[in-house]
Amino acid sequence: MESLVHTDLSGRPDVVLRFLLKHDAALVEAARPSTVIKAIDTIHKEIPKSKKERRILRLHINMESQNGSFGKALSLLPGGITLPSDPTSLTGEETDECLSFVEAAYRSSPMTDSMALATFASSVVLNTSASPHHRLRAADIGITIASNVCNIELANMCYLGLQLSEKELLESERTQKIALIYHTVFGSFEKALQLAEAILENSKDVRSTTKAIIEFNRAGYVFRIAGKPEKARASLMLGYDIAREIDAPRLAEYPIWQLSNLCLEENDLDAASVWSAKLDELARSNGDEPANDYIHSHLCLMAIAQGKNKEAGIQLARCQRALTGMRPLRTVAFTVALELGVGLMDRRWIPNPPLINAAMALFEKTSSFCASDFLAACIGESLVRLDRTSEAKTLLFDYTTKKRRELSATTAFLKTTLERVENASLSN
Repeated sequence: MESLVHTDLSGRPDVVLRFLLKHDAALVEAARPSTVIKAIDTIHKEIPKSKKERRILRLHINMESQNGSFGKALSLLPGGITLPSDPTSLTGEETDECLSFVEAAYRSSPMTDSMALATFASSVVLNTSASPHHRLRAADIGITIASNVCNIELANMCYLGLQLSEKELLESERTQKIALIYHTVFGSFEKALQLAEAILENSKDVRSTTKAIIEFNRAGYVFRIAGKPEKARASLMLGYDIAREIDAPRLAEYPIWQLSNLCLEENDLDAASVWSAKLDELARSNGDEPANDYIHSHLCLMAIAQGKNKEAGIQLARCQRALTGMRPLRTVAFTVALELGVGLMDRRWIPNPPLINAAMALFEKTSSFCASDFLAACIGESLVRLDRTSEAKTLLFDYTTKKRRELSATTAFLKTTLERVENASLSN
């Protein structure tokens, strides 16, 4: 990567172009995208597009995706990309473009079908003639989507379809981040925690790359839901610091979001609001509004926690506008939870039956796959308002004793609801 920096500084765009074409595969593996993007910008400013432009474009798209700039990646992709049902017909270059499309469309296009994208990713995983790099990339994309559509069959297809031993999946540097997300949401949480511990323990030996950011972020989430807040903070701060070091602001969004959630769960609203303000600032400047739905959801959650009715309503409206597309199941579930949460801010508000029924149906589909405390809390509060306290008590007991995957204490929202439901049941 230092060689690329020196080449770029040489003032010879023709030399930079030759360097990029010669080392494109190595630059993808190096996972320092901002440096490569700057070099690509240099050659585009100084020399006309060449017959090698498709290779440079492919590298540019890959770098923007690595940098978390999925809207930019999507805009760079050539038109007319179709995802074949049989990926064995694709060349390596075509496979790379299709995977870039899947990842970028999932993140930044509200009109795409998440399941169709994930199904294609899984088909690449199962294609043994594809390169190991493409199969691993497809597995990571597929399991990420599976975690947000709460589909364990799809996750298993992507994870087990790699046909690697569990030992290799857990211990190889190439596969650790894939094993981490799989075991966090679907597999053995004990294995996820072991991986997170190993990642944090070896943090001093890690190079500053996008891969390291993703691993620290995923480890931080594991520690957060395992009830290890200090380790969660340490891991998430490592991800945040590296993102700033390598000039990847989009990759700084996730650890900021998680740090704010961590503070919110501990009922430390002041600290949570500091991180939320940073998140809001990044969202305003990232130029990728379709990818900001989870940020608006978090800002709505913060407003609910702070009792800011007007702000909560504004953010909820933004979240609901995003649902005009085909959003992942988890996004839909959390938006419905926010609708209940905003309504419950008004003590006179009574949830209508279709809304509470929709919330309960979504809860049934998502509550075994992490991050359902807020939906559980809002359903419980709503059922109490509807004088269905016994039903609320049963639902929350089933969730906290059988479905809830987190080992951490219940969040502040859910703790308050559990106390309210218990008090209401005693008074009846």
